[in-house]
Amino acid sequence: MTETHPAGEYEARFLFIESDNQGTLDTSDDLTIIRTRFVDINFDLLEGAEVGDALILNLFDDVIYTAILDRVEATNADGYSWVGHLEGTDHSELILIVGGGQMAGNVTLPGAAYQVRFAGNGVHAIYGIDQSAFPPEDEPGLPDE
Repeated sequence: MTETHPAGEYEARFLFIESDNQGTLDTSDDLTIIRTRFVDINFDLLEGAEVGDALILNLFDDVIYTAILDRVEATNADGYSWVGHLEGTDHSELILIVGGGQMAGNVTLPGAAYQVRFAGNGVHAIYGIDQSAFPPEDEPGLPDE
């Protein structure tokens, strides 16, 4: 279920800002990507966040959630992971890995998945993912003896 918020009231808490730039990463042959949006990241929302803090996760114009921070973990000297869930959405997970002025992330919830990736040219891309387009997994096997 997608939440909607009046833009003016929440805009300062939007994580993503529409970008005029296009990324240089070519994903045209990736059949799992069903739509793309190029964005800049409002990194200030993530810096210094504390457990329980909320931000507006505006993935697409018609896909907006409130994300709640569950924990922050250091990944290296200038990087961290921001781990949370979507408010009011059972079995949801948000993992954002931040470092060096870039972000990579996954948002999963029942029936939908999204990715955030650095797309080159100083811009990030949000991808709507068709999980049914991934190839089937192989059956587990026993190690060769």
